[in-house]
Amino acid sequence: MQFRTFLLRSVFTGLAVVTVGCSALLGAEDTEEVSELALSVRMTATALAAPTATPTPFPTLPPTAEPVADTAQSETSVVEAPDVLPEYISSELARLGLGEDSGELGWEHPPLLVEAEGYLQYKFQNYELLTLVEDFVISADITWDTDTGLAGCGFVIRADKEADPNAYTIGLSRSSNGSVNWATLENGVPIKNNAQSVAGLQSKDPSFDWQNNTTNRITIVARGESFDVYTNGVYIETMTGQSPFAVEKGFTGFLAINESGKTSCHFQNGWLWHLNK
Repeated sequence: MQFRTFLLRSVFTGLAVVTVGCSALLGAEDTEEVSELALSVRMTATALAAPTATPTPFPTLPPTAEPVADTAQSETSVVEAPDVLPEYISSELARLGLGEDSGELGWEHPPLLVEAEGYLQYKFQNYELLTLVEDFVISADITWDTDTGLAGCGFVIRADKEADPNAYTIGLSRSSNGSVNWATLENGVPIKNNAQSVAGLQSKDPSFDWQNNTTNRITIVARGESFDVYTNGVYIETMTGQSPFAVEKGFTGFLAINESGKTSCHFQNGWLWHLNK
């Protein structure tokens, strides 16, 4: 059982990043780097792109008399309404001690169901292709349904390439009344001495529910090689990267990992926030 648990944890931390996707550019200076990464992703990625609607042409209207300009109205300047950050994001930032001046919104993700089926299988998806992150916050409400307690749901963080990546993975599982599993990949291989697990989340976060078909929110605050983990707004642990192949910038997204049978991870209220450097 110990070997099986280690194998699953290694797979949980290692499998996710092979099919990494990403979406808005982090900055103009990254154009060449993003273009190269995007080409790789578009050639072989399995991440699903968001569906696009077919535009419907407007009907042709008969010509009308040319309107007379209203001089008083035309001289009045138009003031655009400022962008308003959704309350569920601003409130989570406030719980983390971060104001809206701490950075900028990278994306809001639509609800997403990620499922993996079969022995030691995984699936990774993100509709927001080509987003690179450095210091950031990522958060989502996760509803899970797994056939075993060792399966789970989480995030792939800062993958630098699609095949054999250097990356980090953080995920929740139902084992031990809830646990957080973390590891570093070096060229696609899990590093044993940099794998961490925090068990008994319910003892730290009384609102955490490890049972099937329940929802918990996981939030990660990443600064350099430190990753603060929160569940339902409660601080759990700080995971620290120790790899000589530390990934400073890369892709991130949503992950389902399966031990056996089937695992379903329903992500809602997912968002990414770029932190100021």
